[in-house]
Amino acid sequence: MIKQVFNCKLKGKNIPVEATFINDKIELAFPFFRPLLEEIKAMKGAKWRDELKIWEVDLCKRNLFAFSILQNTGLIKTYDEPLKLIDPDCKPPLWAHQLDIYRFILTRKRCLVGAEPRTGKTRPALQAFLDSEHSTLWFVTTKSAEFGFDREVFKWWGAVRDEYGRLVVKNKIIITMSYDKFTSTIQTMPLGSKLPGFIIFDECHKLKTPESQRTKCAMKLSELLEIQYENKEFVIGLSGTPSPKDPTDWWSQCEVIRSGYIREGTIQKFKVRYGSYTPWDPGTPVWDRFLGWNKEEVAKLSNRLAGLVRVYFQKDCMDLPPWRMETVELTAPKDLLRVAKLITETSGSALEARRRLRQLSDGFEYERAYDPDTNTMKRVGTTFVGSPKIDQLKGDLDEYEEVGRLVIYSGFQGSVDIITKTCLEAGWFVLQIDGRGRFLFNPANGEPRSDSESLQLALGQMDRSTDTGQIVKLAVVAETDAGGTGLEFSASPCIIYYSNSDSGEGRMQSKFRAMSNNMDKVRGLTIKDYILLPSDRLIRDKLEEKIELQAISMGDLKECYANI
Repeated sequence: MIKQVFNCKLKGKNIPVEATFINDKIELAFPFFRPLLEEIKAMKGAKWRDELKIWEVDLCKRNLFAFSILQNTGLIKTYDEPLKLIDPDCKPPLWAHQLDIYRFILTRKRCLVGAEPRTGKTRPALQAFLDSEHSTLWFVTTKSAEFGFDREVFKWWGAVRDEYGRLVVKNKIIITMSYDKFTSTIQTMPLGSKLPGFIIFDECHKLKTPESQRTKCAMKLSELLEIQYENKEFVIGLSGTPSPKDPTDWWSQCEVIRSGYIREGTIQKFKVRYGSYTPWDPGTPVWDRFLGWNKEEVAKLSNRLAGLVRVYFQKDCMDLPPWRMETVELTAPKDLLRVAKLITETSGSALEARRRLRQLSDGFEYERAYDPDTNTMKRVGTTFVGSPKIDQLKGDLDEYEEVGRLVIYSGFQGSVDIITKTCLEAGWFVLQIDGRGRFLFNPANGEPRSDSESLQLALGQMDRSTDTGQIVKLAVVAETDAGGTGLEFSASPCIIYYSNSDSGEGRMQSKFRAMSNNMDKVRGLTIKDYILLPSDRLIRDKLEEKIELQAISMGDLKECYANI
């Protein structure tokens, strides 16, 4: 049993808190003072022990950090310090906002950078690692972003690979891994393993769900690093969504980066404060983002996070023209509309109806058969039935033939196959990116190549870093989620959404792929949506609001076909 007194400072008063450490709990005794009581109640594991007339909280790093905040001592002072005026020795020099990111990381050590896609947040983060005392970096990112990240490292620092396949820059090691690989690595890691002192969680909105295995592993690693490196470690979050529609998404990400910085010890307490959960029924979320929010508290959130989080919007960082949104209205044959309406009337669920309607619109249908081994319906093939979207795509390929660069997104692998075939028939090379991998198709023979040299050649054409003249016409054909992060397609004057995926996040990220300082700013960027069926518009509009398609009900689908 160990005892300690925390001298907490609140509202101009010093309140002594007698803390008794017993096993994995801290028993607290203190004179009644309402502001202090509210702080204690917000801590992790807070519980009133009526038989002892004391409060009890968990003995954990987050609660100890919370007490350091109440005492205004220790690490919390790091978050009040002005940024170190350090200039990196790198060429080309960092942009002004990148220099701010670089200094922010080196000063705070544990922090989160929320910057819109293509603002260049990765380069200053890596430069901070190269200028730190640590020799090894774990860069954890999405599977789709791994490939683009490797290209960035080769382009900016001339990285090489060692005998183990790891990236090496200036005698420092960079290990990239997907979130799935990271999760399995932490779960199987032997006790007492030596860990790198610098961790970057790229696209860290992937850690917004505290119950997920990857988030739990990230929290575990964060605490182990603090024990192993005694506050000399770097834990950095990079997010492409600096202003999430649900402000409570910040809680879990901030917990991973600096547990205890946010006052509330659980996400439920955080959600109660901001109004998305009601205190009397904490298991019921309020899905409408305008309903239930405590607007006064939400308005204060950016100030609460200011020391830990910095936000950068593309409009404030770069002088880029706004994209032009264009809706391509296609005429659906009457028999196609009748089939679509029949689907809404006969499908057993909104999920089934949505899937079938999107496939019908794209011009194919997956064939399914019963699998007795799994007791489920399994995909066994694809039937192509045609769609007016294909004719529209042929016209757009002709329109952009002179530029010779185009990006086309779709929501299904079946759609990817249709688009790839159409592009090849029109004489375009195709860089295909979906859940099956990455392939460069040559229209001369239709054969796919997946070797690094071919893929790097295609990416160099699409990000305008190289133009060898070997590929006159090149289209990126990708599933939205697979090609939506970590890659740059700034050579393309247009992004076409043949169809959309289920993810509002994927839609938002993919729109930025062709927006960067490398783009043709005079020509700008056009974003086209192919709308064939009424449900196409419903889905597009929901995703533009960043509402996941799971929120679309059967009633929504039937309503948009009501007049047919």
